[in-house]
Amino acid sequence: MREKTYRIYTPLLMLALMNVIGFGLLAFENAAEADRIKTGVTALLFMLLLIISYLLIRALHMGDGYLFLPVTALMSIGLMMLTRIDPSYGERQMLWFVVSVGVFFVSYFMYRAVKIKNKLFWLYAGASVALFTATLLFGRTIHGAKNWIYFGNQGFQPSELIRILYVLALSCLFGTGDGKLLSGSDTKKSMLITAYVYINLGFLVLQREWGIAVLFFIIYMAMYFVFGKKMSFLVINAAIAALGGYVGYKVLFHIQTRVKMWVDPFSDPTGRGYQIVQSLIAIASGGFTGVGLANGSPEYVPFVESDFIFSAVCEEFGILGGIGVILLFFIMVYRGFKIALAAKSSFDKRTAFGLSVMFGFQTFIILGGVVKLIPLTGITLPFISYGGSSLVTSFMALGILQAISVGEGDDIE
Repeated sequence: MREKTYRIYTPLLMLALMNVIGFGLLAFENAAEADRIKTGVTALLFMLLLIISYLLIRALHMGDGYLFLPVTALMSIGLMMLTRIDPSYGERQMLWFVVSVGVFFVSYFMYRAVKIKNKLFWLYAGASVALFTATLLFGRTIHGAKNWIYFGNQGFQPSELIRILYVLALSCLFGTGDGKLLSGSDTKKSMLITAYVYINLGFLVLQREWGIAVLFFIIYMAMYFVFGKKMSFLVINAAIAALGGYVGYKVLFHIQTRVKMWVDPFSDPTGRGYQIVQSLIAIASGGFTGVGLANGSPEYVPFVESDFIFSAVCEEFGILGGIGVILLFFIMVYRGFKIALAAKSSFDKRTAFGLSVMFGFQTFIILGGVVKLIPLTGITLPFISYGGSSLVTSFMALGILQAISVGEGDDIE
């Protein structure tokens, strides 16, 4: 009994202590009394909601007892950095966190309640097409991509929700026994699945959503590798992707610029290469241990609150802090794969695997761009970057993973 209590409450106390120290430093550093009050209220509300949510997961036996912990650790780091950059960012992100926790529990109970999830392909696909069409018709172009729909002053990024629907749809299509959607030979099935994938990619290309398009393709390749039958399709699709990338580079100036700035950003350090140059300078200036919370200069990095927040983390927490963030993502994805392996339903296995791949490669794509490992793409870092659409849909996916983790009365430990 004492060992179980230790396992339940010790991680929670460590998270609470991390937040008390971090937000305490931020409150001390803020000269304006109004900003101190904002920081204090944000910290108290966040810790209260974190503790209540975790205890509810444990008390209601909602499956995996550890999946929520690395996510809240990432949220803590993200909220600290956003509050440090601008207290108003932290305040708004805290409000989105309140909404996201509600969405987490709603998606958990809805996924558990619906018994025919594996037979709803046309609902997932239809909703995706409707959202894509609405974005093309009514969307607003921001930073070169037509990926936002605005309701008054509030923006929403439909592609964030579509990525979850996409995984659910692929889980239906790869079904072999539980509500099988496709019939015929393995070749025919593979062609139909591939056609569905390329329809989604076509919409994303029209919106100039290159980062999400790459993520969708990687999810498809990973799920096909595990659940597909015709391995030759992997080679064919890899060749198509290489050809498409080459043609895109030759035809589209936007892609040419991204690649050139990836190869040598210092050729234009004050122009097109400014973002990645400032990101690399920030990371380098942090060294191994960082300059300390609130002692860096994140304001010199463009879009530091969203695309480049990892640069700010590395500057103030150091390379060791950046590695810590990466390890937290590793733990979260590991728990996702463990949930997939333990799931009883084959549909649940596919969904848990697809969502875990989604989180893992989304993290890799944005971190790889920030540190100049791969060309930069404009997607967010889950649970850390500023943004309501990303945070809410990430917690929706997390709620689905939490629901899948529920076994026959036993928590996954």
